[in-house]
Amino acid sequence: MSITDIDTGSDNSYRAVPSAGGPSALVPSVTHLNEGEEPEVAFGQFLLDRGAEVPGSPTMDGHWHPVPVMVDGRQIEARYRGTLDYDTPDGDLTGELRTAAGKVLGLWVGRQDGLSLEEQLHANDVAGQERDDRELAALSGRDRPVGEPERPAAQTASAGGQKTYLAVPFEEKDAAKAAGALWDKKAGAWFVKGNEIPEELHRFMPSVQEVLGREDPHAAFASFLVDRGAALNGEPIMDGQWHRVALAGDGKETNASYRGFLDGVPNGQFKNFKGTEIEQWTGRAEDISRQEQIRRSAQIAHQREEREQERAQGQQDAAKRAFGIWKNLPTWASPDNCEYLQKKQVRGYGVKLTEDGRMVIPLRDEQSRIWSLQFVGDEKFYLKDSRKEGLYHTIDPDKALSRERGEKDKLTVIIGEGYATGADVYNATKLPTFVAFDAENLVATAKSVREKYPQANILIAADDDHHLEQRTPPLPNKGLLFAQRAAEAVNGKVLAPSFTPEEKERRATDWNDLKMSRGEDGLLTALRSSFVEMSRGRQRERGNGLERGLEMAR
Repeated sequence: MSITDIDTGSDNSYRAVPSAGGPSALVPSVTHLNEGEEPEVAFGQFLLDRGAEVPGSPTMDGHWHPVPVMVDGRQIEARYRGTLDYDTPDGDLTGELRTAAGKVLGLWVGRQDGLSLEEQLHANDVAGQERDDRELAALSGRDRPVGEPERPAAQTASAGGQKTYLAVPFEEKDAAKAAGALWDKKAGAWFVKGNEIPEELHRFMPSVQEVLGREDPHAAFASFLVDRGAALNGEPIMDGQWHRVALAGDGKETNASYRGFLDGVPNGQFKNFKGTEIEQWTGRAEDISRQEQIRRSAQIAHQREEREQERAQGQQDAAKRAFGIWKNLPTWASPDNCEYLQKKQVRGYGVKLTEDGRMVIPLRDEQSRIWSLQFVGDEKFYLKDSRKEGLYHTIDPDKALSRERGEKDKLTVIIGEGYATGADVYNATKLPTFVAFDAENLVATAKSVREKYPQANILIAADDDHHLEQRTPPLPNKGLLFAQRAAEAVNGKVLAPSFTPEEKERRATDWNDLKMSRGEDGLLTALRSSFVEMSRGRQRERGNGLERGLEMAR
């Protein structure tokens, strides 16, 4: 999309002016919207204050839109995106402004639902990207104007008459709605008009729930996990750390993980590795005072900081172990000595071999520091407590990444999921290739590569997890989905394999599977077809490096 593609039909126009001291990218800009104020206007002012020139109102559809920005008296290419989550209990309004290379220029939070910033940030941290899975909290302890007396937790008055508020768990919202409960978007809670409560809704009265007693968060979280297919052995561990767990029917293979928190409102997350999203659980909120809320918020922040320090220290310790193991492995892996490379029919590029025949791949950052190791044999695993996000393995035996380039010799690189895909794609194209290790790490790896090589053409060699779409219920095609997200994050392109029905029946999902089915010539032909499909309509002046890469592949 070019800048001229943005809708200019609005009467509002935000003109760019350089800011005196430059925008702060690290601290979110918080806008408290007045009643009736349009969030697009507030977000537009935020972009204006940071030197962005948006013709008309900014588009807040959750997607990236290009925009020119004035920084230190010069114009640079940037992009923005904004979201309007009106349908969630929190009604979150968020936006961000970044350079084309991904550097943050500013973050924006719009507040329109009467929650304090502290409550908003806590809710965002608890819910992450799965706000729709959050259990609605009881209304007690909300902010009120100075001097206004505190009302009973379950009752408040409004201009339209008295309302009786209810504490309805998210999973029971449909039952409450069917019984006559209404949703108060501004208050963020369910209610009924007047004082007469239908019998079906009595159990949602905060006073009744107090009598019923507090739920056991371990039992409630365990029920949530079991309902989603987790095969628990005892009660879940709720220490804030991720714990691997098997899925029912998968035997000993741990294809999922969970983590639970007991600080503040009990909450937790569940990740099924066969899908794409993290599911959120939130326990029953307690009826506590505003002062207690503030105290707990401080305690939560302290505990979160402690967990972060422990996580960082664990990663540092794992990095030391990884470096020691790597340096003491004397043998480089090759098809002659490595069963995995023989099976996949690929070469060894910068990988080593353990005494028991497993291939070892280093996970490095942009400074080439080793943070972890992946061990590949019958199964794949990493060093315990090690870091993975944004790390990758580089395949570039010809040192093309370090070569000086002219204006017409633009660098083109490829990013893929697994090692076998990376090795095959490099062997066919001779373009520098980065192994991201899995779909979830594609976006972070792409951003790291973009940061290090800001002018490069970035191609994402996707996996096609077509089999996930055939399940009941169907799951998203994780390989294509995350590849597209990675490409969008760095203004790159996706190279997607195209399989025949017979190849799909044999569960072929990646470029190595395609090579194993059609041979190296067939792989090269398929890559060329994907290059052509991807490049269709691309401006030649922007694709010189890509065209040169195509020529190298021939």
